[in-house]
Amino acid sequence: MQHTCHAYARFRVRTNRRVFLCPEDLVMTVSSSRPPGRYWEAFSRFRSLSHGWLDGTHGRAPSASGLSWLTRQFETYYPDELPMPWIYPTAEGGVQLEWRSGDREITLDIDLDRQIGEWHGLDLSTGDESADNLDLSNSEGWSELGRRLCELGGVDR
Repeated sequence: MQHTCHAYARFRVRTNRRVFLCPEDLVMTVSSSRPPGRYWEAFSRFRSLSHGWLDGTHGRAPSASGLSWLTRQFETYYPDELPMPWIYPTAEGGVQLEWRSGDREITLDIDLDRQIGEWHGLDLSTGDESADNLDLSNSEGWSELGRRLCELGGVDR
């Protein structure tokens, strides 16, 4: 079975409610039938970023140690039954994960230094929002993430 990594043409970085279009080769997802240990493919391109990657002045590069930590967490805790999210670097030096389920959009902004994920859910049909922080430094935080995603009744790509 072949496992591929796909780049997507639209790349959005959200900073204080502003959306920037950025180079397409930075957005990655790994096929849902991914083998153990291949999560790094989604983060490997971010390792080449340097400070100012967003527009020449703005955009802090994610730290190599933070990306290594996140790769290990995915390998250990991300449920195999869930599809990989859209994955973006953030202007603040973190990583953003996105999922969609019907009219629901979910984002998780991960602060690599603090190992915290800021959960944001938006129901596009009602405008209802939810926000919370998840401690991703331990299994409980990742279990809660998996529970919330499964609760949505299936996450679309």
